[in-house]
Amino acid sequence: MGKNHPQSGKADHHGPQLYSEIDKIFFSDGWVLAKEHLEKDLCMENILSMSSTLYDAVDGLIDSFSKRCKAEGKNIDCSKGCYLCCCQTVLILPYEVLCIVNYINNNLSRNERGEIIERAVQKDNVTRHMKVQEFLSYKDPCPLLKNGACMVYQARPMACRTYLSSSSSGCRNEYDNPKDIDIFPDLYEFTIRAGRMMNEGISAYLIEKQIFPTEWQIESSLHTAFSEDQAFERWLDGENIFHKRNYSDDEIKYLNRFGSTK
Repeated sequence: MGKNHPQSGKADHHGPQLYSEIDKIFFSDGWVLAKEHLEKDLCMENILSMSSTLYDAVDGLIDSFSKRCKAEGKNIDCSKGCYLCCCQTVLILPYEVLCIVNYINNNLSRNERGEIIERAVQKDNVTRHMKVQEFLSYKDPCPLLKNGACMVYQARPMACRTYLSSSSSGCRNEYDNPKDIDIFPDLYEFTIRAGRMMNEGISAYLIEKQIFPTEWQIESSLHTAFSEDQAFERWLDGENIFHKRNYSDDEIKYLNRFGSTK
């Protein structure tokens, strides 16, 4: 996410009334999905099942959107080997952290797991005390990035999954000028908003169940997941374990500039 919030993109602009209706649809889809999977038992197994269904649906949406762009002559300039967006701030929800940790534990070697933990701790030690204005412009590789590729690509969070650019040069310009808040990459707003609103719907359901879907930096969340005993069990018991601090009024105003109240 970082500075490149959905309302920052230039490649796909629609009026607020249209997005208001679309937002409601995707929010409802997320809430219903959570209810279907979690109503009987709010456990880690069901959260993983819910997330798998969610990601399959979003991937299908992005595939259809990409085909439409191609048919209309619109460019999608994302390709394997480009990782500029993997060096910006990524905000992540606890159930997305669970998916990543589950993937790491089941698919990566002990050494790879150790590398990720080490990088997450190192980056968290740098960013944990930063204000929003600082960490949104801070550029440093994600702890899950290795040799220019995501080590958990199949389990990547929504912020990464829905990020589509129409111009790699725009991404490069933003990367090279991180403190210029008037420079944005040319993103497709629709996919990012769709994914975000589905996450909002799921979060609303969790809040109804007294579970805290706190969104925070990926390195900090991974650090917590790997360093705290029974982190996810405690989260499901209602402990706000992934919460680090509240935003100040100035930080909230800054986030609102990019269309986010998180």
